[in-house]
This record gives sequence, structure tokens and C-alpha cells, in this order.
Amino acid sequence: MDFQGWLHRNLLGPHADSEWSTKFAIIIWYIWKWRCASYFENTENLPLEKGKFLCSKFHHILQALTVDHQLSILERPETKVQWIRWETPEEGWLVLTTDGAVKNNPSTDGEGGVFEEHEENGWWDSLSF
Repeated sequence: MDFQGWLHRNLLGPHADSEWSTKFAIIIWYIWKWRCASYFENTENLPLEKGKFLCSKFHHILQALTVDHQLSILERPETKVQWIRWETPEEGWLVLTTDGAVKNNPSTDGEGGVFEEHEENGWWDSLSF
């Protein structure tokens, strides 16, 4: 069987364990995470007993997928939505707006910002860095 067929069979095929497809997806996900951690030499957080770790994950994830658990979430008190927006500061305040980005490892990064101060004529004076 080719890889695609094997993957399809494990994710969508009939199994004696009705939860197998979810368990299989969890196993594949953690194998990928552990492989990446090993490759990038970040192994200090890898579990020593991987089988025990996976059984614990099965329990928590499958519990979260149960109808009873989802209904208990729906029964929580209603959340309040509050819109937040930026407001022009009072005269005399200085505003600093910043942004940054990182790409790859080792990283190439960039950052910048703009200081803005409200002028008496209603315009903003800016200084970029």
C-alpha cells in the first residue's frame, strides 16, 4: 500500500476502535512535533514515556470532543462583547506605533516605529525609525 492509501485507510477506514481515526491523527501530529524538535535540537521537553503521554492526550482530546463536554461549554454564562478602538490622545501626548517581523531560523528580522505628536494646527508630526 502506498503512503496516501495507508493514510486514507487509517483516517477514514472502518476500525474496531471507533475512536481510532482521532487517535491516529494525534499520533501522527506528535510524531511530527517530536521529529521537528529533534531536528532542531530542542529535545528537553520531549516525554520519556511517549505511550503514556499519548494515552493522556487521547483522553483529554476525546473528552473535549464529547457532546456532554460541548454542551457544558454552551451552558456557560453569556459573554459580553465590548468594542475597543483607538482614540486620539489629548494634546501634549506623544504616540509610539511599532511593528516587527521575523523570518526563518536563524532569523532575519526587522522592526520599526513611528513617533507622532499632535500639532496645534490639527496635523500630526511624525518621526519614523
